[in-house]
Amino acid sequence: MTILRKREHFREAYDGFDPKKMARYSERKITGLLADPGIIRNRRMIEAAIGNAKAFLAVQKEFGSFDSYMWSFVGGKTIQNSPRRPAEIRV
Repeated sequence: MTILRKREHFREAYDGFDPKKMARYSERKITGLLADPGIIRNRRMIEAAIGNAKAFLAVQKEFGSFDSYMWSFVGGKTIQNSPRRPAEIRV
């Protein structure tokens, strides 16, 4: 609930979650985020968000798009599951 209540401020603080902008965050930007009472001020969380943005961009570069990467796990086809009992649910 804490994050949900602060969602809009997170969006503003993290530049609309634009991965290109986030991947370029400097120590100065991190210091600013650590001082922002509208978000959860945890250095490791902030650094993880920056690292995730960099990883997202790397995946986009390698696969052409993030959705191409995701679809590669299922051969580009939607998996239709119709389990009749819990034991049939795929892990």
